[in-house]
Amino acid sequence: MNLVPFVMGVTGFTVLDGQPVVDSLFLSMEMYFLNYSDSPPNILIEIARWTAPLMTASGVLMSISKIRGRILQLLRYYRGDSIAVYGDNIHRKEMVQALGSCGIDAGEDWEWVKAKKYLLLGNEDENFRFYGQHREAFAGHTVYLKSENLAAEGILDPHLRLFCPEETAARLYWRRNCLYETSCAHGHRLQIVFLGFELLGEKLLESADRILLLPQKGQLGMAGKLLASTTGTAFEVFTVEDDGFELLSGRERLHVLEWEKEAWNPANVLGTEIFEHAMKLNLHYAHLYGDVEENSENMELEWGKLDGFTRYSNVSAADYHKIRVHMMKTDGWSMDVTSLSPEQMELLAELEHIRWCRYHQFHNWRMGIPKNGARKDATLRIHKDLIPYDELTEEEKEKDKGNIRMLLKLFAES
Repeated sequence: MNLVPFVMGVTGFTVLDGQPVVDSLFLSMEMYFLNYSDSPPNILIEIARWTAPLMTASGVLMSISKIRGRILQLLRYYRGDSIAVYGDNIHRKEMVQALGSCGIDAGEDWEWVKAKKYLLLGNEDENFRFYGQHREAFAGHTVYLKSENLAAEGILDPHLRLFCPEETAARLYWRRNCLYETSCAHGHRLQIVFLGFELLGEKLLESADRILLLPQKGQLGMAGKLLASTTGTAFEVFTVEDDGFELLSGRERLHVLEWEKEAWNPANVLGTEIFEHAMKLNLHYAHLYGDVEENSENMELEWGKLDGFTRYSNVSAADYHKIRVHMMKTDGWSMDVTSLSPEQMELLAELEHIRWCRYHQFHNWRMGIPKNGARKDATLRIHKDLIPYDELTEEEKEKDKGNIRMLLKLFAES
């Protein structure tokens, strides 16, 4: 765009005015610096004479803007806990705004920017390509990388944290809309609905305890049909924007969840609280079983020693503890571990064992006894304790109960 006046000037001088090529080039260049003062011989030169200085001014302003941007980036880097944000324009700019004074807009050109932490919001290929290109520079920095296909448990680097907005939205939904009260109200027998319709689908809908309507083409029409074909059932509608749903008859039965706003909230993307709890939990294990002193330095050191699977096992345990506390409060149980009855402790320990088994089984572990007599073999993904709680030894059951006591004391305010 900046060269358009130059091309117009050269054309006007050489083709229309018959000037030598070298003179035409020189005169056209002069226009950018307001040095051309002769009367323009034709319309092309007249236009070029006015637009060339504008291009110069525009270039100067752009340069000033870039310099200003770099200065602001450096100020935010040195001022505090800065986070450089990369990715497409919409998500990047919204995230920078949400982060406030610590957010650094790294732009859309994927150029390296100095920051304390990094947030990669592009598509998966872009994110991993950029991470690979600057892996050495990322060393020691926490990097949050958006990934839809790779499990966070498979990452070795403790400073690289993968996140998936859809997974985050699902986890937040089930934490805030726990089925436990519904389960208690129905004698712990819930209706599971598979939407395929015809007569079977309609009958299942009539008896459903909860229905989730996910984002899809024609979602508004689907919501209208569901409202028309049912009576008292309430629907959870996951959508990007709450557009049109207020027009539907029976709107009061729709609980519209704008899931992207929740999933892209910096607090949920960065997951600071849950990771701090997981690291604190791991340090406490190290203190109990390895006599490691509990301080902030050792918390980072012990966390760095873990493989990805074990790290996220701690994250899973810390995350589930919120559900445990919710269940205990719903049932009116004491939060003081010393006041729990043996039966209550037994139930909590069994539920914790089920959680632990599900985490391992979800990652393709199975029950097995290693040849060397050890409790587990991470290479073969076998563990001798992947059995029903009732089949555990009393010693193993007591370990689960000990974990419950520790969690309730460690996170008494959760």
